[in-house]
Amino acid sequence: MTYEEYIKKDYEIDNDEQPYYIIDFIPCTPYQDDFLLYESYMEDNHEMDFAKKIASISLKLIYSYCCEVYFCSDYGERLRLDKYDVPEDVNIRNIGPEKLERLIKNVITKWSSSVSIFFKDENFSMVISRHFSVVLYDMPRKFEPIMKLLAEQEGLFLKYRVSGNGEFILI
Repeated sequence: MTYEEYIKKDYEIDNDEQPYYIIDFIPCTPYQDDFLLYESYMEDNHEMDFAKKIASISLKLIYSYCCEVYFCSDYGERLRLDKYDVPEDVNIRNIGPEKLERLIKNVITKWSSSVSIFFKDENFSMVISRHFSVVLYDMPRKFEPIMKLLAEQEGLFLKYRVSGNGEFILI
């Protein structure tokens, strides 16, 4: 399956009903009303730490597995993107680890855009977006151990979202 076919299939599915994984900085689903205060604190003080950890995980995956990497932006991000010399909606896997790391960090900390890592042989994707959003769509269960290990190496948590109820289960 190509990335374009995968994206088309993904748009045809109701993602609210689909299970998926996330990489997160907390081990549970927060229920406290004051969690937003903590999340705001994390964004203000530890967002770059999180970005470095996700960049580290991403580079390990990119250079260990057969995958494609895509940068997707909204129109307003294109001007900023020009100085990084990274094309949009084109496989950028071969631009080098330094550019990929910088791009991932900027997506998490500055830009309203995303980086999608598409694992061609397994037909799943890892989508990195602004702030603390790292989602693994259609990841086969056989990848759980490696993803859990990579998350734990960085002091993060792999969680699974159960279909329909919004609950996350720590893996």
